[in-house]
Amino acid sequence: MAPRENFVSRIRATLGHRDYGLYALGNMLSLIGNWTQRTTIGWLMWDVTESTLLVGLVVFLELFPAVVIAPFAGAIADRWSRARIIRVTHCVAAVLAFGFAVLVLNGEWLAEAILVYAFLNGMLTGLDQPSRMSIVKTMVPASRLPTALAINSIIFNMARFIGPPLAALFIVMGGAWLGILIYGLGLVPLIVILGGYARRDRSAEAVASRRQQSSIMAAMGEGLRYVAFTPVVLALVLLQAGIGISVRPVLELIPGIVGVNFGGDPDSLAILAASVGVGAILAGLVMSALAEARSLRRALWGGAFTAPFWTMAVVSLGTVEAAAVGAALLGASLVISGVATQSLVQLMVPSEFLGRTLSIYGIVFRGCPALGAFLLGLLAETQGFLLPIAILSAILWAALVAIALVWGRRIAHGLNGSSLSEGDQA
Repeated sequence: MAPRENFVSRIRATLGHRDYGLYALGNMLSLIGNWTQRTTIGWLMWDVTESTLLVGLVVFLELFPAVVIAPFAGAIADRWSRARIIRVTHCVAAVLAFGFAVLVLNGEWLAEAILVYAFLNGMLTGLDQPSRMSIVKTMVPASRLPTALAINSIIFNMARFIGPPLAALFIVMGGAWLGILIYGLGLVPLIVILGGYARRDRSAEAVASRRQQSSIMAAMGEGLRYVAFTPVVLALVLLQAGIGISVRPVLELIPGIVGVNFGGDPDSLAILAASVGVGAILAGLVMSALAEARSLRRALWGGAFTAPFWTMAVVSLGTVEAAAVGAALLGASLVISGVATQSLVQLMVPSEFLGRTLSIYGIVFRGCPALGAFLLGLLAETQGFLLPIAILSAILWAALVAIALVWGRRIAHGLNGSSLSEGDQA
């Protein structure tokens, strides 16, 4: 029996797969640039309008198009080369970034231009998101897929740490145009890397053959039916929908929580936000060491069931230090349940349905927290945060118990039936 690998050896071995190692590097650079430009354009909108409503509209326009376009994007991800889809969207995004950077440098920009730029970026993100989520399965063996997804989570959270401070530095040093320029430049390495991979992608022929089988609209309908009538997949989507509505909104509302509980202190805001990131990165490292079916199942249920408890800790503990511990554990729980869910989905769903399935997962991942944040914010106006969060947590726990009772065995059977052997290619 081979010795059990720790997270360091599993990360090293997973990044040792040439295609994925290069993709991870390019993905990290593009995500750092993305967080840099997201922070920059939010600052630009505030600078020109001093309107919190319009700053919020910028965020909405960056996120919501991905929800609307996801079914179409998932269908094309299952019918065209995923590497080429990502390359095309990134090329367009780079051109837009370079053009907008010139406008900002010359002072020829208005609030309307920022909104249009945010909307176009949101559309491009929505188009390539299913491809970016599903392409990893073609780059590593099945036994390395959970580790690759954990690495992606680590990269995402590291980018959230690095990008916003970079944006502030560029604004101070040379102007906001630098943050936009860095975003465009950060896309170039992944464009080049995927150019080489597209020529070697062994799944390209199978993807191309599916274009002959049905229209885009028919393919979208097939994807929706697959999720709706595949109980184990539907259970995982519903599980993440429940977490998205009741738990993840707390992350979006941390500024409001700091305002209510800690007098709006900026230092407290920075501490809580950083704590979430630290917990998420550490959890990603832990998840990178898991590959056994039993470990992934335990991670799925453990992260899901504990997350509501940490949300209540964040809003109920009276000191910033104690709330920061709760925030770190919340970030960890969300990453654990999220990586375990994605591992299950990618291991169990056939490649011909993977893009469409992950597009629905993307709708849940982006849309449910938006709905939950609106609901929680509305209730908090009159009730404060603790009571609404306690109610939402109780509802989520009840839903998780129901999912575990109805579909728990199917989830276990589905994962046990997935190929996790070292030699199996996804």
